[in-house]
Amino acid sequence: MTNRVFKRTPINIIKNLLYTLFTPVFIYIAAYFLLQFTGLEAKMQEMIAIGSGINLPLDVENVSR
Repeated sequence: MTNRVFKRTPINIIKNLLYTLFTPVFIYIAAYFLLQFTGLEAKMQEMIAIGSGINLPLDVENVSR
């Protein structure tokens, strides 16, 4: 079995760049639609917000005083 050699052509460079940029977007969209059916989309949005450092609005009923 011989090793395959991949040529660094401009088309392959652009294609690999697009795959790198858009794969996380497609994974997020697929996860969102799959989790909608299980009712866990709110939990997923909370985890994404925590991971990206976005401050979500506080739930007024659950705020400890």
